Amino acid sequence: MAYPVGWYTPMSNKQWSKFMSINGFDLLLANYGAEMEKIGITSRAGLIRVAKFIQRETESVAPLVPIGKTAVLHHSFEIHNISSGVKGNRKHGIMFGYSANYALWVHEMIGAHFKREGAGAHWFRAAIERNHDVIMQILIAETKI
Repeated sequence: MAYPVGWYTPMSNKQWSKFMSINGFDLLLANYGAEMEKIGITSRAGLIRVAKFIQRETESVAPLVPIGKTAVLHHSFEIHNISSGVKGNRKHGIMFGYSANYALWVHEMIGAHFKREGAGAHWFRAAIERNHDVIMQILIAETKI
């Protein structure tokens, strides 16, 4: 079965999103979505591989995800399968990101001095932006299988 795919982040659904959002993130994801649709990428498995890759990137390439005393934010990364629409016209995708209720707020803390060396604001968006080609390679490879 072919799946129209998309991705969403838990960070955009938490209480902080009432007051703030990730600047430019909607456009970034829309551009990926359009590119995926143009190429005909229909693999939810590919999206899951991308989410795991992005998680590894936020832990290994600066800016890194900030880690505090309890590391709740660091450990709150989640990946979920989602579906929407009506029978016969369902859209399937994934939702991935950080579910800590303050994740969005910390993500947007430009100029903050985090305790973890290499940690910084916009770590999540930066990982997605800088890895465009790798992300597309993962999706294309998974679609061809």
